[in-house]
Amino acid sequence: MRNLKFVIPTTLAIGVFSGGTQAFAQNKWTEQGPGPILNDSNTVLPGGSLVAGAINAIVTSPSSPDVVFVGTVNGGVWGTSNATAGVPTWIPLTDTQLPQLSVKSLAMSPVDSNTLFAGTGSTSSFVGGPGIGVARSTDGGKTWTVLAGSTFKGRTITSIVPTVPTMLNGRSTIFAATWPDKGGVYRSTDNGVAFTRISGTDTSGLPNAGVTSLIVDPSNANRFYAGVPGVLPRSSGSNAGAQAGVYRSDDGGMRWTKVNFGLLGISKSVRILLTIHNDDTNNIVYADVIAANGTLSGVFRSANQGRSWTSLGVPNPPIYPGGDTEGGQGDVHGAIAADPSNPNVVFISGDAQDIQFDKMGNPIKNANGCTTFNANVFRYTGTTWENVVCDGADGTAPHADSRFMTFDADGNLLQANDGGIARLLLPNNAAMRFWLSAVGNIRSAEFHSIAYDPLSNIIFGGTQDNGTPVQLVPGSITWNQLIGADGGVVAIDANQVSHPGMSIRYSSFQTFGFFNRSTWDASNIMLGLEPVGLAIMAGPGAGKMLLNFDRNISFAQPFALNAVDPARMLIGTGNLYESLNQGDSLTNLGSLGGLRVGCNASGDCSGYGRPIAYGGKRSGVKFPDLFYVGAGNKIFHRVLSGDKPRTLDYPGGIVVTIAMNPNDYKQVYISDIDNRIWGSSNEGKTWINLTANLSPHLTPQVTTIEVFSPDGTVANTTLYAGGFGVFQLADPSTRRGIWTPVIGSDNLGIAPALAMDLHYDYTKKLLLAGTLGRGVWLFGAGTPTATASGKLPSTSSLSIAGAAAKNRPPAPRPVVYPRPAIQ
Repeated sequence: MRNLKFVIPTTLAIGVFSGGTQAFAQNKWTEQGPGPILNDSNTVLPGGSLVAGAINAIVTSPSSPDVVFVGTVNGGVWGTSNATAGVPTWIPLTDTQLPQLSVKSLAMSPVDSNTLFAGTGSTSSFVGGPGIGVARSTDGGKTWTVLAGSTFKGRTITSIVPTVPTMLNGRSTIFAATWPDKGGVYRSTDNGVAFTRISGTDTSGLPNAGVTSLIVDPSNANRFYAGVPGVLPRSSGSNAGAQAGVYRSDDGGMRWTKVNFGLLGISKSVRILLTIHNDDTNNIVYADVIAANGTLSGVFRSANQGRSWTSLGVPNPPIYPGGDTEGGQGDVHGAIAADPSNPNVVFISGDAQDIQFDKMGNPIKNANGCTTFNANVFRYTGTTWENVVCDGADGTAPHADSRFMTFDADGNLLQANDGGIARLLLPNNAAMRFWLSAVGNIRSAEFHSIAYDPLSNIIFGGTQDNGTPVQLVPGSITWNQLIGADGGVVAIDANQVSHPGMSIRYSSFQTFGFFNRSTWDASNIMLGLEPVGLAIMAGPGAGKMLLNFDRNISFAQPFALNAVDPARMLIGTGNLYESLNQGDSLTNLGSLGGLRVGCNASGDCSGYGRPIAYGGKRSGVKFPDLFYVGAGNKIFHRVLSGDKPRTLDYPGGIVVTIAMNPNDYKQVYISDIDNRIWGSSNEGKTWINLTANLSPHLTPQVTTIEVFSPDGTVANTTLYAGGFGVFQLADPSTRRGIWTPVIGSDNLGIAPALAMDLHYDYTKKLLLAGTLGRGVWLFGAGTPTATASGKLPSTSSLSIAGAAAKNRPPAPRPVVYPRPAIQ
């Protein structure tokens, strides 16, 4: 399979742009990346620490290390036939084949290497798509069919396990496991078309509970192991309780027996991960048990098919350093892989390193030799645990937050994480092993907030665990990371009257960390960067700093720049804060009555929409004091500075996004948590439900909206909605309107990842879409063509062959453009 080629599959679709004034002179979607992101702050890899969005699963060819498939958290399935190149070329295989792109598990048929199975369902640290079933390809990923949709709708398939024909039934079976929905194990005897649930039945022996890991014994296609944890994640209740543990089947998955002797911490486990080493003389099973608080409880080894287990202890320092105080992330992150060449060796990984800082803010090298929040990976030597990152891997380390590990055909370790995929060369050679990036051009970044700079034609945005990346040049799919960690909400002040020749960009990391503004010129060169003051000068908390005063700061803290005076800013927590000087000085306008801005029904405030609209116009007159703010299912509205905000009589659910007509502030539109669209043309006095055929017919989720209106009239207004795709509604003055997909003149639409943020730029006539899992897309006239940047690292210097010839990794390259000191 070394000569395997991938063809990007396409399907024809018909879209009509109608009604009102046309927003675009040219109708076409253009993908903008990023793929890759350079200089990730939580990665220490040669060539600029390339990363991409999170990856959940890896499948390797048994005969070639160059052929690899991955399942991304929210960006579908990708494949490459040159995985060992310095910058592998990856092809998206499911963009036009699946209605949603959240993939949790992936497997290759042991009977036919052209047959792939993908288990759907999101495990994103933000949100994502509910499970849609099992996706199957029988032609190496070119085309896909969704199977068993009714069985697995809304479920996350943690494991998908195709098998070889057995003597028991003479045909291959397909197994699937789901969690945390408590579905458990399912079995198919018709190549995945239909599945029957096994867990919880009277004869199976499996409890009525979810399964976090399901594997088949390579030496016996009738033998399976299932990890059944005791509790559900985040203190949400019991899974199997006292019935938790490892279960084994010896009859093709029909009857199961608990094999727990020697296993500890099972009843309070939140995940149990399994792996097998098998050769001619050894059949070894390993279990990774993760406790309810998300930390590693123990690692265990069995040499007799699970009849008894021996504890291998746990590595030190911990692989989930949150510990008992903060808790680890083991309910999502972590992986285990048995070494294929040594029955006594197993690799495990967790989330991030524990890094401390000196009084000057400089990181202190920890026991593993790490100075960044990179991955935590250990190897059990047969007698003890040894670190295989930083000092244990010639100073190299992949991105934090592991999700899966496996070995390629050459015996090198591949690891999937929230920064993509990396390869550990010579994993069993302590003196020579090192990590290399394998992300290449995978474009799987999970954006929740985006902005477009019309001065330089550059896009930037806030992502899940890829920080705030910035496009290198217009149209480039190669981006650079400005600041790391989880990127916050971003905004752009491109007012050329107040600061000609410069734009001001706002960004932060999680919980408003290092909220900053940076200035840039028309060539995308950063001229300066400084923290935003956030000093409360009036109202409750006067004399204090916002982050020290307010305990309701959200993970992705909502704020908005004023649409008619971008030097003004509005920040929403459980209070409203207004600034007239770029966020340096704040006036606390008061409490929102116990409600919080940007939170969902479960109290999750990790980045829900754009619930603040600030500043507007009517009949050409500017109203800079105007705002609409959504908190819970209430909308607070003010027109003039001296007015007390009033609560509108709004009939919808929890507010996700608010969008105003830019030329008539009385026209306001809402997307709510129930996936409905509401519109008002009279400042919220009356509302029309504009959802029509949008949800659930076109998309089961609606996450964001945007308004195009050149003159303020409803007749010339087009409303855009983001979900699994982007959709448009012309003349939203009547509930009888019909939504249609935004599809280009080439009959292609945006990839069906969840569109989290939409912005229309009137200066360039561009619609900008940021997706959770497939990066950023542009639609409209003058759209730059996405290309790989010439600033990528040299592929020859980063290739496995090139690095191995020198017996060490190539030296890291410097940051692509300067980062001035914080002023």
